Amino acid sequence: MSLRLGAQLLAGPPAATVAGAVGRVVGVQAQSMPAARLAVRARTSGLVAADVDRSLAAGETVRTWLMRNTLHLVTAADHGWLHALFAPLNLAAGRRRREQLGLDGETCVRALAAVEAVVTDGPVGRAELVRRVVERGVRIDPSGQAPAHLVAYAAMSGLVTRGPDLARGEPSVVAAPAAVPAFAGDAALGELARRYLLGHGPAGPADLAAWSGLPVGAARRAFEVLGDGAPEPGAPPGVPAVRLLGAFDPVLLGHRDRSFVLAPEHARLVNAGGGMVGATILAEGRVAGLWRRAGRRVVLEPFAPLPAGVRAAVPAEVADLGRFLGERLG
Repeated sequence: MSLRLGAQLLAGPPAATVAGAVGRVVGVQAQSMPAARLAVRARTSGLVAADVDRSLAAGETVRTWLMRNTLHLVTAADHGWLHALFAPLNLAAGRRRREQLGLDGETCVRALAAVEAVVTDGPVGRAELVRRVVERGVRIDPSGQAPAHLVAYAAMSGLVTRGPDLARGEPSVVAAPAAVPAFAGDAALGELARRYLLGHGPAGPADLAAWSGLPVGAARRAFEVLGDGAPEPGAPPGVPAVRLLGAFDPVLLGHRDRSFVLAPEHARLVNAGGGMVGATILAEGRVAGLWRRAGRRVVLEPFAPLPAGVRAAVPAEVADLGRFLGERLG
């Protein structure tokens, strides 16, 4: 358990930068930016939430659809080869749903040309993007799911990535950074296995498949290509008394079997369905409950009474959460 927490930067020395934390776990799930910011907080020291946004705005990190066909925050250095590896799989997986939404092959080709013209001026809100694409003669129903699937298709086609959230949380898109993949083919699979183990190990091919969305055969091939190049685990680090983890934290998404950190009898409380993974209390290396905000209060909902040492450490953890968010929390 402690080896995996150390690989995740949840035990032992933290990362010094946003990119260092994000790159260590390959990518942080980021359909929710507040949750992604909290994943960075738990793996760094001294940073603030705005540092995550500055990293994204500066191009040090990139937010796009990758592993499991889900939005992830990754480093700019990793974006090119991860996109080349996952985009073909994600495009194929989404084809049927796009067609159901009226985004057939011909419509998508025409839409891509319009999207490319629209995003040259900087971040564009998704609603505005669709309005301007429709103005260019592409028929899209703006009221349903078609806009979201069009943006994802454009991202997987290498034209755009997700930009900063605009007013009231409206998603935006920006032109994708130019990147030459550093790895391709088997080399990319081997690098994915190496980096996955660095940030999640010990683990095996089934874990890599569950975390990445790769077919199990491809995950096995990734380990075969890696061969003897797997990173050597260090000494087990000391585990902190408590960490308040955000929703969708990587430690709960990185393995096929989460029982090393989450007791099976509590799994449904953390993952209540619909793909949602709650914000959790990590106490002495195990998920011991959920937490939530109630105004400026942090409300803990442990599964059982917390040990005295954990309770004593909670105020400092809440204070650091407030420092990170720029709020006074209690």
